[in-house]
Amino acid sequence: MKKFVFAFATLTLAVASAANRYNVKLYEPAEVGGQMLKPGDYTIEVKDNRAVIKGDRQRVEAEVRVESESKKFSSNSVRYSGEAPNAKIDEIRIGGTTTKFVFAIPQAAGN
Repeated sequence: MKKFVFAFATLTLAVASAANRYNVKLYEPAEVGGQMLKPGDYTIEVKDNRAVIKGDRQRVEAEVRVESESKKFSSNSVRYSGEAPNAKIDEIRIGGTTTKFVFAIPQAAGN
């Protein structure tokens, strides 16, 4: 019985910690949080108003606002502003959910 309770508690903790973790693929280089991300697969973990984006060899933290839409998104999508190689990630929509992450645009000094 103790093994069952321990296994259940471990599984519950694993599910709870993965609840705010999402996978997304970038198809072009883009800037977020003042840093450039290369094309590839990334994991986004959101806590409070901070997003941690982790790739194979990159880790970027950025301020993010989590918003909900009225309808679920059919697939993950990334909205960019600007053209490569100066594209910036404006928002990421998570497929199968109503969740989107809107990234803050860093203010220039003196603004």
